[in-house]
Amino acid sequence: MSPGEVFVQRNVGNQAMHTDMNCMSCLEYSIKSLKVKTIIVCGHYNCGAVRAALELPSRTPGLVNCWISDIREARSQASRELAGLSREEALRRLCELNVMRQVFHVCTSPVVQEAWAVGQEVHVWGVIYDVADGLVHRLAGPMNASSDIDSLRYEMTAVIGDDAKSKKRPREEGHPVQEHAVAPVDAA
Repeated sequence: MSPGEVFVQRNVGNQAMHTDMNCMSCLEYSIKSLKVKTIIVCGHYNCGAVRAALELPSRTPGLVNCWISDIREARSQASRELAGLSREEALRRLCELNVMRQVFHVCTSPVVQEAWAVGQEVHVWGVIYDVADGLVHRLAGPMNASSDIDSLRYEMTAVIGDDAKSKKRPREEGHPVQEHAVAPVDAA
């Protein structure tokens, strides 16, 4: 890729809250000014922010504790599902749920909703990087219109508050996770 082909906004826990003016202004700039067509929300397994959100009682100091409150809310809303998992499985699952929750936030943001309403081509993806094997796993997407949010809602019902106890995850019904190898980046 050439310089300028990727516009990146990063933060702790890959949060995309509507109240985060930095994230929302980056999103607005990328869609309205740069006319980006692809938005990728990328989390990673073994995320420290997600690990901290699993801690009860909270031992995370200072502002980070406030910052990860949305991940804690996701943890609370998915508590039934997470309770049946080992600690490491719960961490992996909450990392996935957090990515999907943030994809939901991006898709329901005013700037993305406006772009879709006027027919602007914007595709939103949710992926997670596995630091153990170097693979990127697709969790959601492409989301191309407001109507696509319902398919995301099915996968993350526990996270957005619907009753999920009787629903199976699509992957358990024969929908494989797509995996992609990622070449290591030379940090030199």
